[in-house]
Amino acid sequence: DLFDKIKVGMYRLYSNIASVQVLNETPEMSTYEFLKQEQGLSDDIIDKFFRPFLRGIYLSELEDQSSHMFNFVFKMLADGSATLP
Repeated sequence: DLFDKIKVGMYRLYSNIASVQVLNETPEMSTYEFLKQEQGLSDDIIDKFFRPFLRGIYLSELEDQSSHMFNFVFKMLADGSATLP
């Protein structure tokens, strides 16, 4: 969905300029709740992209992942180069 891509792009830009402390000013919640409620993303992009991608990083479900850790990892991926080990 085009709107989901725009929302992810906007959050990427915001995460580039904001510090981790600013990103984590929101109350801690699960990554799923953060993506759904705070970012307004659809279940489609969450289930087809974020769920498998982040499960590969954390080895746990989105519902078990901290939104604050997601903000840190997302910022690091947005700021730097991602590579495969």
